[in-house]
Amino acid sequence: MSDTDSAQNALESENEETVKFPKKIKHRGKVLAKIYGKSKSYPFYRVSYYAAGTRRLLSFRTYSEAKTKADNLVKDLAKGSQVAALSAPQARDALAALREKYPAGTLATLRVADGPWRDLAPGSAELVAFVRPRDLAVA
Repeated sequence: MSDTDSAQNALESENEETVKFPKKIKHRGKVLAKIYGKSKSYPFYRVSYYAAGTRRLLSFRTYSEAKTKADNLVKDLAKGSQVAALSAPQARDALAALREKYPAGTLATLRVADGPWRDLAPGSAELVAFVRPRDLAVA
């Protein structure tokens, strides 16, 4: 085992011992993600969060990987980027829902390249957020 591996293992065991699970990842006082510790039946760290009104769950081998992902998700969600928090299949599902029907009150955010408006063409924008009223959680 290299010095880097042993240092990483020491950091992992220190983090695991000092962290109380579930670890809540907050932004401005609002919990946007939770990290769950390992268990006997599931030996991975899990990150739980809501995107587009649906609970998502990701698994990681190390606490540091889970914490990094949770921090990045919280930043994206705080900025309002629901699609950035989705996996590729989930983003495709959101796009399919957009093509199926665009209900009243739905918000879609599209990102376009810098340049004049006249250069915009079909298919030249990226869908970065898509939220239907039914996707919003009732507080």
